Amino acid sequence: MFPITGWAAFHNKMTERDNHIHMVFKCSPFGSISHSHGDQNAFTLHAFGETLASITGYYGGFGVDMHTKWRRHTFSKNLPLFNGKGQYGENKNTKFEGHQDRFCIEAGGQITDYDTDSDVKFVEGDATESYKFFTPDIESYKRKIWFVKGKLFVIQDKAHLAVSFINQSAEQITSVTNVEGFGDVDPYEFQELEIHRHVEVEFSASKQHDIVTLLVPNKNSGEQVQVSHSVRDNALTLVVDGKQ
Repeated sequence: MFPITGWAAFHNKMTERDNHIHMVFKCSPFGSISHSHGDQNAFTLHAFGETLASITGYYGGFGVDMHTKWRRHTFSKNLPLFNGKGQYGENKNTKFEGHQDRFCIEAGGQITDYDTDSDVKFVEGDATESYKFFTPDIESYKRKIWFVKGKLFVIQDKAHLAVSFINQSAEQITSVTNVEGFGDVDPYEFQELEIHRHVEVEFSASKQHDIVTLLVPNKNSGEQVQVSHSVRDNALTLVVDGKQ
């Protein structure tokens, strides 16, 4: 855990490649300046020698199409967008009108809480300021990740926006889309390379979102982690391999 620079990592069975579970989390006060991206509160997940949740795209060089149109931006990460907008990830190479480097620094986040000693470990990041350039009405966006018994991850995203809607609808998923490719990136830059895919989940408009995601890495064969859950009075209860 490195709260000052905004990096954290969870590991289990680190010396056993075929059984190693590994998540890296970032919420940095340095924002998207220089070689950093618009990725505060982002994570990657690796397990059993495979990458399960990654940043999409390839690095072909600083300032190339893939870099400026895809990898610097929030939509290439495991992060939410608010009304289709992400964090400030522009620089002089993206040719964003009115860009100033100070906007990158101002788009920083911070690790606000963590526990590395308990059986259930966690980290919490506050990336509110990271989104404010494109979504000035955002009041709060925090992500909290729990690593449960060295086997699974629970992710909670909580956001609050100072806006009102004519038609106030309940929080619900409106669409789940499997998206392939890299948007407007020049196809020459990824020819003969694997085309990445990601899932986009849309929610109905709301002043508040409280989204919980459960990630359970399992091997294709062999013993599986057995998980059941229940929600009562906004409390999530997990039973992992028969133990609460």
